[in-house]
Amino acid sequence: ATLLSQGDFTSREENASLRVRGRASLLSSGERTIVRLENFRVARGTDLHVYLAPALGDEDAVDFGALKATEGNMNYEIVNLFDLSPYHYVLIWSRAFGVLLGYAEL
Repeated sequence: ATLLSQGDFTSREENASLRVRGRASLLSSGERTIVRLENFRVARGTDLHVYLAPALGDEDAVDFGALKATEGNMNYEIVNLFDLSPYHYVLIWSRAFGVLLGYAEL
């Protein structure tokens, strides 16, 4: 796989139980493009989703679905390939509360 970009997560929450840690990477492997979370950790949260976004809000963000686990390494494949150039952030967002818990700038 070829590394296209990567960045470390920054938490938006001061509460230690909601703090987000780890790294996000954008990878290309043949015709597949993947958002990878590595050494990821968030203690808890309600209805957490992973987004690729052009800014820190949810407008124009692409939802990869529910967070697969609260810690570890996980991949989210970009199924319908689109122009990735404006998308510079991976967001961890609580859909239940409309709150951004953390982000990684790619």
